[in-house]
Amino acid sequence: PQIKRGELLSDELVMQLVKSRLEKPDASNGTLFDGFPRRRSQVPMLDNVRSIKSAIILTLREDVLFEKAINRRVCSTCKRNYNTAHIMEGSMRMPAI
Repeated sequence: PQIKRGELLSDELVMQLVKSRLEKPDASNGTLFDGFPRRRSQVPMLDNVRSIKSAIILTLREDVLFEKAINRRVCSTCKRNYNTAHIMEGSMRMPAI
């Protein structure tokens, strides 16, 4: 229900999903998360599940994030994700994919 309403999942549910995924053999040598943790409250919860050795935080201007978000597309046939936004501004290079 939360997802259908466009709401974020509770921290507890997200952590259950993350913990379950981290227990799989292919996650034993490291894991890359995209968009997680999403809330500051999830950071200590993640640290209790797995020791964090390093992190990379990427930031973008709000107008660029908005442009990328509104240009997301999903192919109705193959279900692949695409983005039609083509942002080339200063040193920022984000071609459409």
